[in-house]
Amino acid sequence: MELQMINNATRIEVPSIPLIEDIIKTVSQYKYFSAFDVASGFHQIPLEAESRFLTAFNSPWGVYKFNTTPMGLSGSPGTFQRVMDNIFRDMKDQLLIYIDDIIIFSNNENEHIKTMNEFLHRIVHSGLKLRLDKSKFGVDELTYLGFRISQRGIEVDPAKSKAITELKQPNNLKQLRAFLGMTNFFRRFIPNYALMTESLRQLLKKDAEYKWTWECQQAFDSLKHALSSAPILSSPKEKGEFVLQTDASYLGIGAVLFQKQPDLKVITYLSRSINQHEQNYPPIHLEALAIVWALSQIDSYVYGMPLTIITDHQPLISLFSSKDLKGKLARYQLRHMQYQAKILYKPGGLNVVADYLSRQPVHYINMVMPDKMPWNDKQWHYNQDELQELQTLHEQKKIIKRNGRFYNLANEGGSGGIIPPKEKRKEFLEAFHQHPLFGSHFGWEKVQEKLRKLMDWQGIKEEYKELCRTCIQCKQNKSIPADVIKYKNQSIICGEVPLGKVNIDILQHGKKNEDGYIAVVIAVDTLTRFAMAAPIRKLTSEEVILALLRDIFFKYGIPKQIITDKGTCFVSEEFQDFIEKLGIVHHTCTANHHQSNGVVERLNRTINEAIRIYQGKDWIQTVNNTIFTYNDSIHPKTKLSPFYLMMGRHANCGVTENQVVTTGEYKEEIKQWEEYLKELQQHWINQFLKSKESGDKLKGIEVDIHIGDQVMKKRIVNKRGTASPWIGPYTVIGKDEHQRIHIKKGRKQEWLHVSQCKRFKTGGEDVKE
Repeated sequence: MELQMINNATRIEVPSIPLIEDIIKTVSQYKYFSAFDVASGFHQIPLEAESRFLTAFNSPWGVYKFNTTPMGLSGSPGTFQRVMDNIFRDMKDQLLIYIDDIIIFSNNENEHIKTMNEFLHRIVHSGLKLRLDKSKFGVDELTYLGFRISQRGIEVDPAKSKAITELKQPNNLKQLRAFLGMTNFFRRFIPNYALMTESLRQLLKKDAEYKWTWECQQAFDSLKHALSSAPILSSPKEKGEFVLQTDASYLGIGAVLFQKQPDLKVITYLSRSINQHEQNYPPIHLEALAIVWALSQIDSYVYGMPLTIITDHQPLISLFSSKDLKGKLARYQLRHMQYQAKILYKPGGLNVVADYLSRQPVHYINMVMPDKMPWNDKQWHYNQDELQELQTLHEQKKIIKRNGRFYNLANEGGSGGIIPPKEKRKEFLEAFHQHPLFGSHFGWEKVQEKLRKLMDWQGIKEEYKELCRTCIQCKQNKSIPADVIKYKNQSIICGEVPLGKVNIDILQHGKKNEDGYIAVVIAVDTLTRFAMAAPIRKLTSEEVILALLRDIFFKYGIPKQIITDKGTCFVSEEFQDFIEKLGIVHHTCTANHHQSNGVVERLNRTINEAIRIYQGKDWIQTVNNTIFTYNDSIHPKTKLSPFYLMMGRHANCGVTENQVVTTGEYKEEIKQWEEYLKELQQHWINQFLKSKESGDKLKGIEVDIHIGDQVMKKRIVNKRGTASPWIGPYTVIGKDEHQRIHIKKGRKQEWLHVSQCKRFKTGGEDVKE
């Protein structure tokens, strides 16, 4: 029977999988459970008469065709799920269904018996049959979809969580190399991987004695824990292609399911030993068995989703597309055909995870709970008093109601943020504050607009500020305001248009990420305060030029003017030639005087705080997350988001539903955006004049240094350094109107801001500081 052509032309109906969060909230309050399995479920669904000829197949006794739905049709599971949903549509509060698995739950014995009677009556009436050997009646605990369900709630089935935790320690160099090869695949997700594996890698050195020490066991246990924990393990998302790696050996079958989110994330590990009968299989049968068995274990995740299967056994590529298979391989092919799967070949050396697991005879599936944001949970409800109060406000047209939820009115019409129950508000605020793409540990001023589009209630401002004040991560990782050094202000007026003037700096982290990046070029537009980032692998002018072109100039446009410090990358002949060819005017600020480039320096501080808060994550990704959140947050000076001021529209980050905008409305929005930019330019001019006037009145640092004077220069050292904080003396050979002085010592010359030096005390002369 050839079903491949039918599957290629079939629009797959994806079954609605019950969310784990929904199961948790549904079953945790119940005491009695029953479980059933529909016997040969697909074969109980009749095919339309006019479609039956499509399933015809030849046999020694003539041509036959299916009267009921066969296995192997890609639409079979979805159709069966829809039939079951229709039969038990009004019993959703008493049972859960996933294809042919059914669970009934009740609070007391009489209620449970009543529900089972109704369920069985409908089964008989619909003509369906159940498997007695897989049925359980009135138990207080059972396993469903890989989870153990009881009155206590829901937890991962211990029998299916032995994947990593019960791996046996390597007994020789070959086994150790295989284990480290597997863990190395995930090293980007394991903090301090090199340090963690140091004692194990010592055993790999030439002439080293293979002696398993306490330190080796600690490292081995730590790696197992890391492999079975976040961020390596993730929960499946609604979108994203799945990748299944499989491998088989005469010890066992191994597989790992990934999903692109967009990086590959592990959804579950799989492994089992092979039985005595399977040990007689030829290699191609074993490899095919690995695929079919793995698919049966992950069916609830990959059915109806794009799936790529990776194997290190090349003959499988043509096997599953063959038209003349018989026996066991034909059955394997039939099971494979119901998935949207393509098979790719990858040599064993590149398939390290599944290869290693296939040599560990353990039965298991290990997964983590879905990490859905709490405000998306469909199960929370208002209590009676809240419901009555909100209903009154709704009747007074002070709030709106949609799908059983209440929303605040936005200031300018339409629906504002949702009004959650009081008991949920702290949980929602904490989740928002900690999420790297929502709150990112930012303060109220930056997140208020985004937050109120999502959720809003009277007093939310005070509650969020209190959350920020008590957030442990904020306290531990955010810097206190630096001591202000008073001197005449050296303000720089902003650009007249977006990208008219851009501040650029290099942010260094101190270590490479997985892709070899050691620093990031940060650029901030002075008018809109829009930030851009470009990672670099080397601190050279050539690398900076390529990064600016690739990630900033080609994406957003070429600025008219740029402001940088006097770092080697920016003052080289190569960089000067580059900006001259692009027609960019280049201004430089004083070295080691961060106030001169304060627009980008403040952002660098925010990024460094985020890197400390989100330790363990790829620091380059943290930079990108922080830049996005910063651009989409309200700027305290402009009262608008940098993204809006640069792009003329608000960023779509999944917080609110997209609204359809007419052509007329769009033109009006563009006109309003242009007005904002004009007002913004005048705002910065006023700020510049005000700051200049304020700076001129300052009496802090008295600039009384003349050419020929001698000065000491502040040493730039680590805070814990023991060296003298001042070096010199240097001779002043020049100065300018920007409060900079030109100093010289021997052949070395440089420009410094006056805040970085003090007069050198000679004889009995007093030094004014």
